[in-house]
Amino acid sequence: IGRLCAVKFLHAEIAHNPEVVKRFVREAQAAAAIGHPNIIDIYDVGVTSDGAPYLVMEYLVGCSLGDELENRKKLPPAEAAEILAQALSALEVAHRHGVIHRDLKPDNLYLVRSPNTAPRVKILDFGISKVSDPSKPEDRMTSTGMVLGTPYYMAPEQARGDRDIDHRIDLYSMGIILYELTTGRVPFTGDNYNQLLLKILTEKFPTPRQLDPSLSEDLEAVILKAIERDRALRYGSAKEMHDDLLNLLDDAARARLGVTGEYPLPPMTARPTRSPDTITPGARSIA
Repeated sequence: IGRLCAVKFLHAEIAHNPEVVKRFVREAQAAAAIGHPNIIDIYDVGVTSDGAPYLVMEYLVGCSLGDELENRKKLPPAEAAEILAQALSALEVAHRHGVIHRDLKPDNLYLVRSPNTAPRVKILDFGISKVSDPSKPEDRMTSTGMVLGTPYYMAPEQARGDRDIDHRIDLYSMGIILYELTTGRVPFTGDNYNQLLLKILTEKFPTPRQLDPSLSEDLEAVILKAIERDRALRYGSAKEMHDDLLNLLDDAARARLGVTGEYPLPPMTARPTRSPDTITPGARSIA
């Protein structure tokens, strides 16, 4: 019908793996079920004549947030907060549908560019998403202790391979992304996969304001609340984190997000207090 689309193929070498194919189809189902303007639209799913599964999705013009970071190293706080607020509005709906992304990272947030407008965020790649309905055995797609996700943005309970993960792992990832966008680095790095997971589970990290004192205490409070090691201390919902970010934006940015003066913002829930997981001034930095 003349519509420009993107087609994503599952590599032939793994197309014979039913678990991988099931996750591939899950990506289409999850994105379609959510139906949010900040989540990529999936138009169709099928299999080629030679057995390669494929997704047909909207064609996006722009770049990933990961590519943006490669070029700019970090973003102004207001720009970072506006980008994350868009993504959180989509996650709010996804979580309401029982869908947990599980692999949020800058490469999976796409900045759609249009002339004379701010970038529009699209969340990509629900391929390892989880539908949080424990009553359906067919939805429990991972083995006990199996670790899925990208390590730098992985919540501690995810790094441990816990089975009882919930939507708060996505909020942790969003906090790590916001940390990176505003400081130019992630809180934990390692020489190998296992070392990185150990640091996520046990080590302290520098606060954003220790890396960049120009950042506001309120923005730092939002980041630290999102990346608390104890998930009970994190944001309880994407909406809660979204609303805290809205409190940090000016009227023009809120208007771009569809929020007007008629929308009464709840008070900030994050408070500028130092998390016990962060290092104190003068302490050793994480390598």
